[in-house]
Amino acid sequence: MNLFRTTLMLLLLLVKSLSIFAQNDSIQAGTTEIKRASGVAKFANSNKKTPNKVDTVKKIAAQMLPLTNTDSAYKKFMIQPHLPTAAKPVWMIIDYKQKESKDMYFYLLLSITAFLAFIRMFFPKFYKALFELFFQTSMRQKQYRDQLQQDYVASFLINLLFIISTGLFLTLVALHYSLVPLSFWSIYGYSTLLLTLVYTGKSLFLSFAGWVFDNKSAAQGYIFLVSLINRIMGILLIPFSV
Repeated sequence: MNLFRTTLMLLLLLVKSLSIFAQNDSIQAGTTEIKRASGVAKFANSNKKTPNKVDTVKKIAAQMLPLTNTDSAYKKFMIQPHLPTAAKPVWMIIDYKQKESKDMYFYLLLSITAFLAFIRMFFPKFYKALFELFFQTSMRQKQYRDQLQQDYVASFLINLLFIISTGLFLTLVALHYSLVPLSFWSIYGYSTLLLTLVYTGKSLFLSFAGWVFDNKSAAQGYIFLVSLINRIMGILLIPFSV
């Protein structure tokens, strides 16, 4: 009796274990099938053609196009007349600006300043009397006036300084505002020549008028006053030219 029960229990255990193994095999088979199916799906997705970036941009632009016609904020802030994104591109050749050397201006100004220093060094009394007479009252004007008129060499040099200094200033002004379509040296030559002719002709005309009207002292006094102002102006225009 005990042997029969033992045998029956062993058979039941054997059947139970066989059923468990069968279930495990079916689960593993199902898992394998799922993995195979997912692998096939991934392979199929990988073989699909990726969308073109240009097509994507066109689709986005097509979606945003209605905004330009309906959205007022988009029109106000995104559409700028200085950024014509929808306009046709312009192709052109840009010429680089040629750098102009200004060394000649520097050496010319240095030469004029050296010329003024030469006048002051070799004619110190004349240079001092020139400024004292310009800022002096009428008490001692006649003494300085006689001193200036007697020094012919210093007078000629200071008048020459006025011509070259004022001519340089007029040339720089003409070039800055593009008044004359000429080169620097051409404008400078014409400026100095024009100043020489104008003031020489003016002095001759005033001298002739004083002789005609028999009033040479008044004519000479006016000529001296004009020349005094011109000499001071020729010195003061040097820093303005710089």
